[in-house]
Amino acid sequence: MAGIYLFHKEEILMMKRIKKDYGGEGQYYSIGGKFEKDELNKPTECILRELEEETGLKEKDIKDLKLKYIVFRNHDGLITQNHLFFAELKEQKELKKCPEGFLEWIQSKEIFELPLPASSFACLKHYFKEGKENEGVYIAAATNKDGYGEYHFTKLSPFDRLH
Repeated sequence: MAGIYLFHKEEILMMKRIKKDYGGEGQYYSIGGKFEKDELNKPTECILRELEEETGLKEKDIKDLKLKYIVFRNHDGLITQNHLFFAELKEQKELKKCPEGFLEWIQSKEIFELPLPASSFACLKHYFKEGKENEGVYIAAATNKDGYGEYHFTKLSPFDRLH
């Protein structure tokens, strides 16, 4: 999967899900979705397609698109991988209606008061604490400790610099 957190001034575009799959109804998600077969090694293409499908926004409407997190989880024996991007909206535009949920601009300072999936909560916390100020991509691995989900973050180093 791929998701994007789109910022405009002090707000983040989020989707309040109405679809019941994955237990997501009523929770706030990033814009995004599943890869198509021809996008499997092209997460940027996937997220730009999803952004247009769900909001009507195109690549020309955003700036500073960056892959910041790749999140791994073991969900009932199925290993899932989610590429999370961050970008800025150049100027406010009217968004199209999305059949998967309601698109809402949320004040950044209020984001953690909303019902968020655990991975979104963890990655956004990390982003505001550390990831926003650092270049590069982080790997987030979900683990289960005493019945509670926990996320561990590691910054990827360029392969050519490893000894």
